[in-house]
Amino acid sequence: MPTLLLAALLAQSAPAAEPTIPPPPAPASVPSAAELLKGTVPLNEAGTVLLDKARKRAVVKAEICLRNGPLEMLVCLPQTKEHESILKYEGDARTLHAALVAAGLQPGEPVTFDPHFAPPKGAKLALTLHWTDEKGVARQAAARDWVRTSTDKWYERDLAALPAGMSLPEDLELRYDAPNTDLLWYGRMSEEERDRALALSKDGVYQEHIRSFYEESQPRPLTADFVFAGSFLYDKPVAYNAEGEVTETVRTYAAEGGEVVCVANFPAATIDIAERSSAEGENVLYEAATERIPPIGTPVLITFERQSALGAAGTPAASPDAAAASDAPVPGGDPAAED
Repeated sequence: MPTLLLAALLAQSAPAAEPTIPPPPAPASVPSAAELLKGTVPLNEAGTVLLDKARKRAVVKAEICLRNGPLEMLVCLPQTKEHESILKYEGDARTLHAALVAAGLQPGEPVTFDPHFAPPKGAKLALTLHWTDEKGVARQAAARDWVRTSTDKWYERDLAALPAGMSLPEDLELRYDAPNTDLLWYGRMSEEERDRALALSKDGVYQEHIRSFYEESQPRPLTADFVFAGSFLYDKPVAYNAEGEVTETVRTYAAEGGEVVCVANFPAATIDIAERSSAEGENVLYEAATERIPPIGTPVLITFERQSALGAAGTPAASPDAAAASDAPVPGGDPAAED
C-alpha cells in the first residue's frame, strides 16, 4: 500500500454444570481459505494484512505460536510477545490499524490507569479464527473460544481457625496460614478434590469456603468484548549525544511492541478487551484453552469485523460449536492456508 495512503488512514485515528458440546458444523458451512481471501487486497509487503472492502473487514494471515500458559495477548508480532500470545503474524500493527479504518471501523481510546482506571473504548469487534485440520477440513471458531480464565493462582478465604480436630492432607493443595487466618487453595479444584476437602470437616463456614474455592477455580470463557482502542503515536528516541541526551526521534505506533490484540489491558494495544484485566504476575486473568487450540505452527486466518455483523457474542454464524465454556478439544492439524 502506498505510504501516503497508509499515513492518511492512520491520521483518522486518535491516540457450573459442564456444558453439552454440540456437534461440529458441517464442512460445507465453513468457508475455505480461498473463499475468505477472495476479493481481498494486501496492504503490506508480506501480504499478511489484507482488506476486504466489500465485506467491511480486515483479514490477517497468522500462525499459532503458543498453546499453553498465561496470556497477555491473543495476537502479537514476531520476536515480541510470543511467550504470552497464541498467535503471531509477520508485519506491523499500524497496517492492521489502517485496514480496520479502511473497513469503516473507528478507533476509540486506549485504557487509562491514572488518575483512575477507565477501560478501553472503541468499535466492538468480532474476531474469527479459520484454519484447516489434519484431514483437510476447514474449521473456524470465535477467538474468545481459545481463551479462558486462568486458575494457576492461590485462592484464599478468611478463617479464624481450622475446625477442631481437623488436619490437612499433604496431597491436597489446601493450606492454612495461621498468622494471617487464611484458608488457601492453589489451582483448579476437581470434583474429587472438592469432595475430599468437604469430608474433612462438617463445619459450616469451612464447607462454604471449600465450595467457593471449587466454583471460583473453574475455568470460564472470555466474555468481554474486543474493542478497537487504536493504540497511540509517540516519538521514539533513536539517537543520543555523548551526554545521553536525545538527538533524534522517530514517530512510532506504540503497538509495534507486540500489543496487537490484547487480553490484558495495555495503553499501547491496537485491540483490547473492554474490562479490567491485569498483566501482573499471579493476577493475570487469562490463559490459553489448550485443548481447543490446533498444533503450534498451524496457519490461521483471522477476520476482524464489526461485532454486529456476526452477532452480539461475536460468534461466527456458521459455527454452532462455539461451546466457549468447554475444555473439549477442537480438531487441529498442520495445514497450509491457501493463498
